Amino acid sequence: MNKRELIECITNRLKDEGISKPITIPRHSLTVSDRDGNSCEFHVKSKDKSLSYTQKDVAAIVDMMLVAIQDTLKNGDRIEIYGFGVLKPHYRAPRKTKDPFYGKEVDVEARYVPKFTAGKGLKMAVRLWELSQAEKEEHMGGDI
Repeated sequence: MNKRELIECITNRLKDEGISKPITIPRHSLTVSDRDGNSCEFHVKSKDKSLSYTQKDVAAIVDMMLVAIQDTLKNGDRIEIYGFGVLKPHYRAPRKTKDPFYGKEVDVEARYVPKFTAGKGLKMAVRLWELSQAEKEEHMGGDI
């Protein structure tokens, strides 16, 4: 799933769940006066909750989420999303490997790389997919 598909998926999910963003309508002035000529002005603000998120709104949210993740990793901190997983900087020790083009042994220096560890919810989702594939295979007689 690329970024555009992710945005479409989130937008559709928000619409399906009926989640909308409230917008504030400009305030209206209401003047009430009595018979003696005294008047009082009331300012009324209302919210319209019928406006749904657009793909542009969701794209901005996804972009900001990705920037926040990058900034957190730049500081060397870890990101923990309950049920989804943990993303953190991981130290990779120096090692020797073969250059695939020339076949010579080269030294790779030590560095930090991002490491993702899947959470329970993500593992469960993949396990359910795996079981559905096994069920399809069983149902179709071994052919997927």
